[in-house]
Amino acid sequence: MRLAQLNDKIIGRKLEMPVFSSEGTTILSKDSFLTERIITRLKQLGIRTVYIVDESYEDVVIQELLDTTFRLKTIKTLRQIFDQVKKKKNLNPYEIKRMVSDISDNMSISENSIITFDNIGSNDTDICNHSLNIMMLSILVGIARGYNSLQLADLGVGALLHDVGKLITDEKSHPEAGFQFLRMYREFSATSYICAYTHHENVDGTGYPRKIKGDQIYDYAKIVSLCNEYDILQSSNSFLPHEVLERISADVGKKFSEEHYKDFIKVIYCYPNGLPIKLSNGTEGVVVMQNKNFPQRPVVKIKNAGTTNYVNLMESLNLFIEAVAF
Repeated sequence: MRLAQLNDKIIGRKLEMPVFSSEGTTILSKDSFLTERIITRLKQLGIRTVYIVDESYEDVVIQELLDTTFRLKTIKTLRQIFDQVKKKKNLNPYEIKRMVSDISDNMSISENSIITFDNIGSNDTDICNHSLNIMMLSILVGIARGYNSLQLADLGVGALLHDVGKLITDEKSHPEAGFQFLRMYREFSATSYICAYTHHENVDGTGYPRKIKGDQIYDYAKIVSLCNEYDILQSSNSFLPHEVLERISADVGKKFSEEHYKDFIKVIYCYPNGLPIKLSNGTEGVVVMQNKNFPQRPVVKIKNAGTTNYVNLMESLNLFIEAVAF
């Protein structure tokens, strides 16, 4: 199997993994053939890439950070919680804490796990998918920073609810609205609800709502800020992971903390398994495996003139990935 961009080149190809709507309905089952009409429909649902059957790369193994069935069930529950916030202006803090614990327990943490898997139709305004992504990304960064279980739990709550203010008020006012709403619940730690308040603050003081900077911004909020930017850029601009990281890196020291960015890039594997790439020596292949803590140096399978070679970029230091070869 390999990852393919949705375009005319894959018309007639067979789907390797099923595609679902955000409500959990199966849109396309495994082994469905891709047609022009289907490709157009998937694009309308916000899906940009799919895994297709390719017998040349049968050894590409895809591991989901969160099982799709469990993810869909979680999104459904989260949507019910957020609907209650929107309509009744309340939530059950114990339900949120249980959800964060269940998600964390079900995350398959490995360098070969796909973080934000592109097989669930959504759109850039879906707060449930977005909030879940931010929580999982934040937990991974927290683990990289050596947080203990209590710290990870508080970070997870803050990340999951970072945008809760959008259910109460407008975009510009949502940080303070979310903060004021969450602080009503004594069951939440102050380190959790401060994420809602300060995830749009920048380390150089140019953010909002208070224009605080540097060490005035709490650690968890710095993590949520990075993860929030990553998910927004990937979901709303159709950028691939390596393209998102290039854009985020340009804002390190301005919007984002350099210290937290270093931990962030340890867990974002910017060339996912199955991705077709071109190496600096001109050969093309497919990423089949990751090297832990070295996201830019995966293992690449190359097929050429009937021969197969595996290039470990941690060992072949004179080579690097030059481009994505969709």
